[in-house]
Amino acid sequence: MSCRLCGYAIERFSHLSHCPHIRSVFDLFRRYAVKTVSGLKLDARLIYLGLHGETELPGALSALHIITWKFVLIAFTRADTEGEKFDSKRVWRQAVRRFEVRLMAYSEGVRRWVLRYSSREGGAPPPPQVVDRHCDALTPCATVSEEGNVAWSDGFSDLLTIVSARAVRWCRLRRLHFQ
Repeated sequence: MSCRLCGYAIERFSHLSHCPHIRSVFDLFRRYAVKTVSGLKLDARLIYLGLHGETELPGALSALHIITWKFVLIAFTRADTEGEKFDSKRVWRQAVRRFEVRLMAYSEGVRRWVLRYSSREGGAPPPPQVVDRHCDALTPCATVSEEGNVAWSDGFSDLLTIVSARAVRWCRLRRLHFQ
């Protein structure tokens, strides 16, 4: 049975890292991640496991990789069950939007934790190791201040701007098409 996305090869798990549709999604991921992980290659280790050579991707990039796979699998399944066309750019936009929501929820949890800590400790800032732990979890997409404020990195802000602009254009096009 040929691959339901590309139709070129027998559909096997080992084919997914070679499928042009799957590769195009993870190439979009790699283009973003290479800004912080130099020399990142689009290979089977990155696509399947989120590895750069023998090393795991840092903090938030690893989470983005997992979320990207979730949306790849949803689109892959829909291509088979509903006959939907697999659109790698749409899959990437959906993954980034979901990732943004996850980071926002995490940052709100950090902010609330810092407020609780500060109120219990008479206004003292949290210990540096706690702030560092939260920063590690958000690296390279965001940083956390001692006050618990989370700030997006320039690269992540740019990615969100690009994804949002494309989403707005897509919605306008759909509205025009259905009027």
